[in-house]
Amino acid sequence: MSIDLCLKEKFDAVNTSPSLKCESATYVFDWRPDEKKLKDITDILSKTSGKFVKIKYIDTGYSIVVTCSFPHSLTGALVIKLSENLELLIKNGLIKLTVGYYTIWKKQKIQEIQEPLEEEVQEIKRQPHDTKRQKELKETANQLTKMLSEKEKELKKMKEKIQELSLIKETKEDQYEEELKEVIEAIKDLEEKLQ
Repeated sequence: MSIDLCLKEKFDAVNTSPSLKCESATYVFDWRPDEKKLKDITDILSKTSGKFVKIKYIDTGYSIVVTCSFPHSLTGALVIKLSENLELLIKNGLIKLTVGYYTIWKKQKIQEIQEPLEEEVQEIKRQPHDTKRQKELKETANQLTKMLSEKEKELKKMKEKIQELSLIKETKEDQYEEELKEVIEAIKDLEEKLQ
């Protein structure tokens, strides 16, 4: 049976009970209704979804939209099964696949991706180079260079002070040594006089 004949017709699954959005799976195929048959849809659905889904209705626009129902308790199993068979669905012209509120896969045309990227590139080109950031970095570098220079000066002063203290220490040691020699000589003189 041609898909044209069953467009917008309700199938058996609808007669059981109305399903919630979370109990619906929507397949959008890039097919023309006059080129495909209902059997094509049932074949691809049975291969990729097993017996989890039942067709509710088929609609068309620029493509064929197949809406199915399934028990909510099988949501996880259906998502896994569809994920495993996604490649087969894509090869068969899948444009979009939605289970409940979750879009499992959506084909994006190159133009849909390329246009926003081109806009971003143009926006980046229009923006002035980040001179503010460069100025901040230069200021920081200058501050660090100045701090380093000051620290080097402090270090030089400390080295000079250490050398000065070292000279004072040596001078004091020499003085103490001389005084010690004088004291030792004085003691020897005293000892000689006392004898």
